Amino acid sequence: MIKSLKMSLYGTMASAERQLGSSNSSINSIGSSLSSSRAHSSLSINGPATVTTTPEVNNGPRVNHRNQPASVNTFGSVNPDITSEVDLNTSETDVDERKNHVPNILERALERTICYHPRRRSKPSKLTIFLLSVLVVMCHSASLLILPIYASSMQDAGSDAGVMTVVIAGLIPVVMVPLSLLLRHLYDKTITMKPSASICLYVAMGICYALGFNMLIFSSHPDRVPAGLQAPFSNVRIPFTTMSYVLIKQKGISCRRLFCAWVMMAAVFIMAEPTIWSLEGSLDEELFPGKTTLESILWPAIYCMSYLPMSVFYVLADRELKKNKVHPFSLATSSLLTGVIFTLAMFGTDFIPWYGNVDNFDDFWDKFKTGYRCNFTYATDCKHTLIKLVVLVTCLMCVNAFSFILIYATEGAIFTALISSLAIPVAQGFWSLFSYEYETDEFSWRPTFTHNTAFILGGLGLAVPAVIAYKIFSEKDARNIKRETKGYSDVSSSEYD
Repeated sequence: MIKSLKMSLYGTMASAERQLGSSNSSINSIGSSLSSSRAHSSLSINGPATVTTTPEVNNGPRVNHRNQPASVNTFGSVNPDITSEVDLNTSETDVDERKNHVPNILERALERTICYHPRRRSKPSKLTIFLLSVLVVMCHSASLLILPIYASSMQDAGSDAGVMTVVIAGLIPVVMVPLSLLLRHLYDKTITMKPSASICLYVAMGICYALGFNMLIFSSHPDRVPAGLQAPFSNVRIPFTTMSYVLIKQKGISCRRLFCAWVMMAAVFIMAEPTIWSLEGSLDEELFPGKTTLESILWPAIYCMSYLPMSVFYVLADRELKKNKVHPFSLATSSLLTGVIFTLAMFGTDFIPWYGNVDNFDDFWDKFKTGYRCNFTYATDCKHTLIKLVVLVTCLMCVNAFSFILIYATEGAIFTALISSLAIPVAQGFWSLFSYEYETDEFSWRPTFTHNTAFILGGLGLAVPAVIAYKIFSEKDARNIKRETKGYSDVSSSEYD
């Protein structure tokens, strides 16, 4: 009995195994037939069937040129992968949403921790450009007014222009470096003092700034170039900037914009005519007292030529800022620090005969001690040089920083030069309302409305429309270039209006 039960159980198990093996073999045969038909039956559209075999090779996850996953962007969101298979569940709207992904606050904070991350270029508002222009005009006009007064006070106290360059150059880093660090931690993490451009660029900008600054300081004394002519002479920055712009950036300028620049220069010449011809309301003193004809020509020429390296300085900044890789304030700080190094290295120009004011090192050291006492201690016999130094250094740094930001936000260096020239009528108008006595170091309210005032108002009536027209024409020229590059059908007219 037991033996018969064991035999029947063994028979049942054997039959079950035979049925299971037959089902597995049928499934394998069906799978192999499907895979063979999928691999060998690829039909072309206009021809017979072609056999293609694509071996599956797993080379790991795809990466881009930055060794990052190809389907992940900077902010961590997923972009559509064009090499992967088409996802039928993804619509075109989803793809557009991924392309137009806007980072949130956390992602922006993470992005700003990277010093060399490309900056986003957003179109500045007209109000922003207007405020920047006002700041540039006010700071530049203040520097034009205070520079000859400070130079005269330093020389009357027993110092000279060489000591002025050393004192100003030594004071700029004390202010710029802490200000940059403060703005970096409180305002924008992309502001950095790390070199973000080539070393050759910083060297070139430093040399240009030091050379222009040295020539400007040494020729700014009223005995060498009268204070009433220094503001009109600064108008030479417009042709110097235009010439440097064409040569360095290899870009042309339209005739209508060039015409606006020449109208601006003509307006400044109209403002300076009362001083040149000694009309009523201009300076009552002789322009070049006790100077020979050669000195009366060379010192104004040196003053004018000081704006040539300054123009190259701003055009180099324009070329670098348009790459959108560095913050304007970062470039302003780095270029000023480089210029300070070369300015301190050029203190030996004070020993040049006729150009400088010292004969030997002992004479220079005596004048340096006098300048240090007047600038960093409130001495009563120094005509308030400490206050004048603070105002001058503040104006020079603000002009440099705001000019860089204005170059970044607008057409470039030429427009910034035109805006800076608007400081000339402001400075000329200041002397129509106030009077300064060099001997007593006193300002007095003395408004006078004479021929000089009429010429200033007439020149201002030409200068302001010329700057506005230049801004309009530069926007139209940029719009035309965009359309020629991308095609009229791809660029809408409202995009750049």
